Parts: sequence; structure tokens; C-alpha cells
Amino acid sequence: MLITGLQQANHVPAFNTIWHISAPSNVKAFVWRVLWGRIQTRVDLSRIGLYFVGDDLKCPLCQLEDESVDHLLFCCVHASTLWYKCYKWMGLVTVLPGECSSHLFQHACEPWNKKQRTAWWDVWCAVVWSVWGWRNKVVFCNEAPDWSNALDIIQWKSWKWISALEKDFQCSIFKWISDPSSCLSQIGH
Repeated sequence: MLITGLQQANHVPAFNTIWHISAPSNVKAFVWRVLWGRIQTRVDLSRIGLYFVGDDLKCPLCQLEDESVDHLLFCCVHASTLWYKCYKWMGLVTVLPGECSSHLFQHACEPWNKKQRTAWWDVWCAVVWSVWGWRNKVVFCNEAPDWSNALDIIQWKSWKWISALEKDFQCSIFKWISDPSSCLSQIGH
């Protein structure tokens, strides 16, 4: 994929952001690849000749649209439902963009300081990482994801990542689940 100067300029803040989050390094590397549009979705594999004419390019989670990065992680009915649940959990109402870096920067909530926004980006990474994992279970293990506990998994992962590396984050998992905004408000004060 040829990246123009304008596209690179739009991605620079996103690339700088991901290296400051609390997520594990393999998740950061995955998010970096997501921002470049370089994860191995069916559409991307077809572009390099690994899927052929007539092969099914449909999203393995919804079977409604071709599986591109943006569709799989943001627009798929299952992914978008999970995003709305995360925003509801945080007490936020929003319209979600369907493009990766715009979606990431929608998480730059203005009233929060830099450390609080970085912790919120950990939630973003937990969602993206989890959707990719569920997709891989469908593709490689023929396992259907259990969407009923998906938010619980996101909450656990994000809490674990933030509490491991952010010294100002003193919330229990129970407080994080019940009142994440007040937990974030403690960071950086």
C-alpha cells in the first residue's frame, strides 16, 4: 500500500499515541499494524493473491460485508455493538466513525488530561485486540464468540493493563466496572 504524505501526516499522532499506552507490547504492535491497515483480513489477503476469485471474503463474525480492517474492527454489527456498550459503560454518547485513526482519536475526550486519555486508549486497544482474537477463533478454531460476556473481557483486560503500569490508578476491578469515569479521574491528579 502506497502511503501519501497527507496520509502519513494524519497517522503520525496515532503512531505516537500507541507507544504510550499501558497495553502489552504485542498489543501495541498489533495496533500499529491496524493503523497501517496491515492485519491479515480477507480483503487484504485477496489483494496479495492469497484469496482467489470466488473465495468468500465475507466477515467471519457477521457474514454481511467483506472483511476489511475497518469493517471487522469498527463497522461489523458485533464490533459496533461492543463499541456502543463500551461507550455506555463509560457514560458517553457518541457517533462512531468507521475509519481506524478517526475512531482512535474519537477517544481523545477533552475534559481528561493526557494520562486519562492514554488510559481510555487502553480500553480502545482492549476492544480491537479482543475483536481480532474472537475473529481468529472463528476462522482457525471454528468457535463462535460468546458476545454476552465480551464487555466483561474488555473491562478486565483494560483494568489489568492500566493498573499494572499506571501508579495513580488505584481502583479495584469492581470499582472500574461500576464507575470507570471516577477511576480515570484519579489518574494524573
